[in-house]
Amino acid sequence: MTELAGMSPLVQRRGLDDTMVWRAGRALSVGEYLADVAALAERLPDVQYLFNCCDDRYAFMVAFGAALLRGQTNLMPPSRAPEVIREIAADYQDCVYLTEEPGELIEVPSLCYEATERASSTVRHIPEIPLAHTAALVFTSGSTGRPKPNAKTWASLVTGTEMAAERFFEGLEGTAHILATVPPQHMYGLETTVLHALLSDAVMHAGRPL
Repeated sequence: MTELAGMSPLVQRRGLDDTMVWRAGRALSVGEYLADVAALAERLPDVQYLFNCCDDRYAFMVAFGAALLRGQTNLMPPSRAPEVIREIAADYQDCVYLTEEPGELIEVPSLCYEATERASSTVRHIPEIPLAHTAALVFTSGSTGRPKPNAKTWASLVTGTEMAAERFFEGLEGTAHILATVPPQHMYGLETTVLHALLSDAVMHAGRPL
């Protein structure tokens, strides 16, 4: 089990030149991902919470890492309905809403993800994240009332991913590749796609085929 104290890398089990994502027919390396994370982190405002509402799985993963790099917590709402966003934002007012769609009518401060904003400088190291940091607040559907947050520390996400990787990937010949239909804002989608790309040696496909 991973201890709560200390730090743990944002990306594990691979080097900067290793492939971690397939997107639009192109392999993206760990170094390219970290450069995208650094570029977005520079653009994020100084807030505590980030509504991570990117549809593209890779864009979500970049935003997820950028928030952690800035010491922010990813807010993962059950839907992007304006009333749901407003309700959650009322409880987490120090926030910004990030999406690929600049015209979305959300009544909270917003920022548009730009797919071509990669930093020109070369990333030479993998950043580390405090294990005690609350990496995400994952909200229930709200079908029986107000959506309720489930806090996920970086330690809990690292430990859960390590255990799942040991269960499903150990003993496989070659590299595991993950193709998924569940959105990354869903806890199951986060655990089975984004976190494995970050914390195991599996390669994630950024698309959403269905």
